[in-house]
Amino acid sequence: MFIDTHSHLYLGELQNHIPEAIKHLQDKNFSHTIQIGTSIETSQICIKLAYKYDIVRATVGVHPCEAQDIEITKIPEQIEILEQMIRNEKGKIVGIGEIGFDHYHLASDKANAAIQKERQIKWFHAQAKLAIKYNLPVIIHTRNCSKTTLEELSKS
Repeated sequence: MFIDTHSHLYLGELQNHIPEAIKHLQDKNFSHTIQIGTSIETSQICIKLAYKYDIVRATVGVHPCEAQDIEITKIPEQIEILEQMIRNEKGKIVGIGEIGFDHYHLASDKANAAIQKERQIKWFHAQAKLAIKYNLPVIIHTRNCSKTTLEELSKS
């Protein structure tokens, strides 16, 4: 028995073949596939997939490449939406994520890159608090910033 711990069946060409992908996983002896949310919208899609297919479980979260473009003042309202999902869908949600840090996809000018890094940090800690509050694991994304990831993890 296997578990697919991280996939995005709702992205790209796969979104047109979800039933076939699910059947393939079942045929290959997978008991579950965890669909990873990367935004409010994709988190909702993951939950819908979890209701449609018994094999699917969902995570909810905002990926750092999404987080870096959302103003810090909007974090509380977005976190509230994620928290409502967690409270309402306890049986389907198995983690928080995909959260973390991505310094590969930052703006090319230093001033905007610094703002994006700050947003990623604020989002990470806000989502980590949700994980602690609801005793859920986090799915961490890190690219070109392992030092930042380790430093911020130690603060959470």
